[in-house]
Amino acid sequence: MGHRADTPPSTYESVDGLIVIERPIERALHFRFTEDDARTVDRIAQLTGLSIRAENRAARSQRQLGLRLGPGDWLVVSGGNDDHGLEELSGDEGREAWSAVDASDAWFAVRLQGRRSGDVIAEACGLDIRGPRFPVGATAVTRFARIRGLLHRVADDDTFDVYVERSYAGYLWAWLIDFPTS
Repeated sequence: MGHRADTPPSTYESVDGLIVIERPIERALHFRFTEDDARTVDRIAQLTGLSIRAENRAARSQRQLGLRLGPGDWLVVSGGNDDHGLEELSGDEGREAWSAVDASDAWFAVRLQGRRSGDVIAEACGLDIRGPRFPVGATAVTRFARIRGLLHRVADDDTFDVYVERSYAGYLWAWLIDFPTS
């Protein structure tokens, strides 16, 4: 399991309303930096076009999506050949204050939607995803279906993206397909 550039993403729809869609990650950059260093945060924001904040919220620009993995630890993904300013990043002054690694092949993502998506999330992890506790744009690194994952709420209608290490792609897909129907 895993997306190949020459094939369409995989999709699964259960008879009881769970829709699972593989989300291709064309480019991903993993940033690490000190969040309380305003100069570094401003420089990364300038290079990526993202508003980097010290909260568990996704940051979105026209080109890409930033997902907070933890303090000073961000995954920046895009769906095209956007290089995230890698050329500019490689020669950037002040680079000793942060690091950036191409993680394009390290992650696998699926979108969960439909009337059963909330049930799946409730079974897969211990997060309280109800409205104000986990609003649109919220992110959390959590244990998801017994593996480390990042959960991102995409829309109010219980639409979520789940990111896991690529080596767990087959396991996650099988777990989601085997989710009990009732």
